Amino acid sequence: MWADGEDSLSVAAPVAICTDHSLGRRPVEECQANARLIAAAPDLLAVLKDFAEQYAGWPEHQFSRAGLARRDAALKAIAKAEGR
Repeated sequence: MWADGEDSLSVAAPVAICTDHSLGRRPVEECQANARLIAAAPDLLAVLKDFAEQYAGWPEHQFSRAGLARRDAALKAIAKAEGR
């Protein structure tokens, strides 16, 4: 049990730490941009999953060719993020 009486620790927002720049591998700006993207990833995935669920039941003929490609890309990105 934590000091606040809770059984689990909850974090208000994801955190990413950037260390590659200190080793000279990447510019600081690139490393910081990557850290921001990593921190935003859970929110981005949640929004993408919500979007995909809204259109999950639609038959393929109701999508334009571009819309179908975007839907398929969203589903592929979700699967990749979930390790499938």
